[in-house]
Amino acid sequence: MLSVVLIAVIALGGWFLHELKSNLIADAEPVNPPPVIDAKSMTALPDSVKSAPFGPGASETAAQEMEKAQAERQRTEFFQITASLEKKGVSEWGGPLYSEMINLGREADWLLSQNNFKTATDRYAAAHEKATLLVGQTPAALQRFIQEGLAALAKGSGQLAQNKFRTALLLEPGNAVARQGLARAAHAEAVMRLVESGTAHESDRNDALALSEYQQALALDPEAERAIAGRIRVKARIAEAQFQDRMSAGLAALAKNDLEAARSRLLEARAIRPDDPGVADALAQTDQAIRLRRIENLRQTAMRAEQTENWEQALASYQKVLGLDGNIRFAVQGTARAQDYIRINKRMSFFLEKPDALESDRQLQNALALLDETEGFETRGPRLSARIDQLKTLVEAAQTPVHLTIESDNLTEVAVYKVGKFGRFTVHELTLRPGVYTVVGSRKGYQDVRKIFRVEPGQPPQRISVICKVKV
Repeated sequence: MLSVVLIAVIALGGWFLHELKSNLIADAEPVNPPPVIDAKSMTALPDSVKSAPFGPGASETAAQEMEKAQAERQRTEFFQITASLEKKGVSEWGGPLYSEMINLGREADWLLSQNNFKTATDRYAAAHEKATLLVGQTPAALQRFIQEGLAALAKGSGQLAQNKFRTALLLEPGNAVARQGLARAAHAEAVMRLVESGTAHESDRNDALALSEYQQALALDPEAERAIAGRIRVKARIAEAQFQDRMSAGLAALAKNDLEAARSRLLEARAIRPDDPGVADALAQTDQAIRLRRIENLRQTAMRAEQTENWEQALASYQKVLGLDGNIRFAVQGTARAQDYIRINKRMSFFLEKPDALESDRQLQNALALLDETEGFETRGPRLSARIDQLKTLVEAAQTPVHLTIESDNLTEVAVYKVGKFGRFTVHELTLRPGVYTVVGSRKGYQDVRKIFRVEPGQPPQRISVICKVKV
């Protein structure tokens, strides 16, 4: 009875281990098949592996099945991590640690093929540990390949640089520096030739050709450091030569009093070297000379305008001088003088164009005051003198009285507006300044008589009859 139960337990245990093995294999991800262990590989295995107890003919107990399943799980995990590392090009950067990992993996594969499951599990675990260490080294490896790639670029080794950057991109496919470096590497040799040609032209003091070579190199690779440095260096020398040329030309023109040319050359020099104190000083001297010449030209223009009695132009010139320097004495005095003459001429034009205004006592006094003011003028050109004489003639005429006789009937009351009331008379004599007058006659029971008459300068004596005749 006991033997029957024992047989049943053994059968049930065998079925359970078979199912467990099937499930573990089904759940595991596909892995690479174990490498073939040939005589050469066997020879490379350590003696501890060769002498480990095993045998394909040994009976598989339940414990062995468990050890086998554990070894295969460990193998699967190891293959997964190594597959990831291989995608990152680990063979290029893993070094001794990579070799150790590979050797441990081979030992584990051979042990597994010989059903030495426990030892195989240990070897897979050790290999996995090495692989984990390699994963931790990927950031440092990435930076190393990038730096080596950049160093190769600097030396013009395009193929080597491409290899380095490609490996870096295996480690990190999206790395921008590596991508850019790979693109630059395609032109590395051409860039190096151009840089070396530019350097040779520099040695021959041919900066124009050197600059051209450096610019061509940068057109192929804008990040080429030697080309960048060369272009900066050559441009600095060219700019220095241009600066010295412009500066010398500007100073020479200034010495010849060719102020516009001097200023133009000095401005070009300042554009090259904005903060140079020598340029600033030379420009200040040039601008001062231009300013003084401008002032002198305006002074002469104003003087010529005064001589021709063109006071508006004279005033404009003096005001331009004051715009350059508000303290220049001749311009201050000239401005005041021109303004006085312009004012006098405007007032004089009023009386000359409207001589009837002098019939007003107030305007006659204004005209007399104006003539008195002109007497104080030191400079009176022929044009102003003629106008003064003309106004004097008008004023004298306006002041000269004209004889007038008024006749009436001794019954009419006679009055002249703004002159006086003269009452009844037969004949009345009076003198009046030239102008327009109104005489009125009135008598009780009769319609008033009103007459308007003009007294012209220099006219012969007049007679006016004022008699109320119409009864009301």
